[in-house]
Amino acid sequence: MFKARKPRPVSSPDAQGYNSSEVARICGVSLRQLQWWDERNVVSPRQDGHKRIYLPEEVVEISVIAELRRKGFSLQKIRRGPAVPTERHGKRLNDALSAASDVHLLPMANPSS
Repeated sequence: MFKARKPRPVSSPDAQGYNSSEVARICGVSLRQLQWWDERNVVSPRQDGHKRIYLPEEVVEISVIAELRRKGFSLQKIRRGPAVPTERHGKRLNDALSAASDVHLLPMANPSS
């Protein structure tokens, strides 16, 4: 039913990152929500054994996704939106949020359309 995904290992034991509990607290989402998004490849963190380790840019992506969900956007529409900078320009959502970026996110007038 779901594609098997290859775990992305942590690059080194000293790699900076946030565990699931920290990300849930920072972004205001549940641990189960993070797990669900990981299972569906919305945001796929690195794996350290059974622990998920999120890079700072992934925390930003989760924060933006969580806020868009709270504003009524469907996950399907959210997944289409952030994919554009990645697929067309080779940039992550975090890059598009930078003031110096040549890629920008534009708000939709009506999230239910």
